[in-house]
Amino acid sequence: MLDSHTLADLVRRTGAAGAKIVLVGDAEQLQPIGPGAGFRALAERLGCVRLDEIHRQRDPSEASATARFAAAQTAAGLGVYAATGAIQGHATVSAARGAIAKKYVANWGRETQMALAHRRADVAALNREIRDRLRAADMLGVDHQFDAESGTIVLAVGDRLVFLRNDRRLGVVNGTAGSVIEAHDDTLRVLLDDGAEIVVKAAEYRDIAYGYATTIHKSQGRTLDRTYVLASRTMDRHMTYVSMSRHRNGVEMLYGADEFSSYDDLVSTLSRSGLKETTLDFEEYDFAVRRGVVPDSQIWVDPGSLEPPPAEPPERAAERLWWARLAALVARLTTVTAARQAAELARAEAGAALEPHSIRLTQAARAVDEARRAREAAEAALTAATARRDVLDRMGVRADPAWVAARADARRAAKAEHTARRRHDIIVAETKPHFERAQAAADAEKAARVVEKDARTAMELERRRRRVRNRAPGAERGHQEPDCGPSMEA
Repeated sequence: MLDSHTLADLVRRTGAAGAKIVLVGDAEQLQPIGPGAGFRALAERLGCVRLDEIHRQRDPSEASATARFAAAQTAAGLGVYAATGAIQGHATVSAARGAIAKKYVANWGRETQMALAHRRADVAALNREIRDRLRAADMLGVDHQFDAESGTIVLAVGDRLVFLRNDRRLGVVNGTAGSVIEAHDDTLRVLLDDGAEIVVKAAEYRDIAYGYATTIHKSQGRTLDRTYVLASRTMDRHMTYVSMSRHRNGVEMLYGADEFSSYDDLVSTLSRSGLKETTLDFEEYDFAVRRGVVPDSQIWVDPGSLEPPPAEPPERAAERLWWARLAALVARLTTVTAARQAAELARAEAGAALEPHSIRLTQAARAVDEARRAREAAEAALTAATARRDVLDRMGVRADPAWVAARADARRAAKAEHTARRRHDIIVAETKPHFERAQAAADAEKAARVVEKDARTAMELERRRRRVRNRAPGAERGHQEPDCGPSMEA
């Protein structure tokens, strides 16, 4: 969420202090409030180390949904939750808020949980409805009044709070949450979520509010067991990504039909891009054309009114050419890495689809083997019974019930084996397409990894050639390659 102006100021101050900056973030999450997107611009042009493995979501399918949100595939990510009933429509937004409050109270005390919304009005309404339901269920202590910055609020033991202003003395920052464990008028004892206990007095700190629900912006960076998201038309794909990835055990998204006419309308709205741009994005003509900024309509300068630019020094031209080559290599690496990630997702999904068929196939093969052994045993028993019958025939005894029973057993065993083999053949036919898809996905992932490795190697070679040239005798020290950080190994 760092805008370009703030980042530039940070870079200047860090350089003056002789320090180093290490930027950690996700350009696809919430966008900067101020102008520009310095973090994304640096990551795209200089490269970055990417962390691809998701640990927060315990359900593999939900982890794959988070990966899709991170890859700007919002419709696919929402589809994972829609398939399990985790996205629910209600007649109105008010009804959706009531459903969230009901779910929150039903799960009270079992897990860490939070309701999320984009609009402050929705957050305030959710906090009121959840607390009213907790009070009606007698789950809170005796009410006391606290003179908060926004006005007098009623608090009791058990209430969830959120702190809205940094305070080093208390050890809280904007967004710190906790639970009231002791309450008096204008004095509270609060157990913070990090385990610390603090005493809050209205005379010293008044910036608190109910913490059952919070804005999506305040939730970025938090981890909870379960979350409930109230969707609104003011959300975009970045807010959707953040709100649908805060949980460990589960998340549900609820919306009102008076705001979204259908599930497709919800997906279309929540898939909108709100990506912040920088002036660097418009260095190349084709990028400007894609953004709709074309020379003959919005940006036009009469070439005759411009003075000819000064001649560019050869070393500067070489420098610019090298950075252009590096930017092209970084762009290619970004593209092939995204392709490799998509191939990994496809392989994982194909493997998950194949797994139940593989289990059925193994069980069917085991059943065939068991039926074969039973048939062989029955045939051996029939052979023995036939020999015994021949002896009895020579003795003049015609009736032999044991031989009749053995023959019936052998016929039943042969029929059971035939049935088992037919079932096995059917399952083989059903499994074959899934196996072929899984094999094709595995091959595609392998090929994508090879392409990604080649792209990484090409960029590393380019950077090494640059370092060798800079170390060569007579190299221009004023144009040496700056430290671009670690290699691009993911």
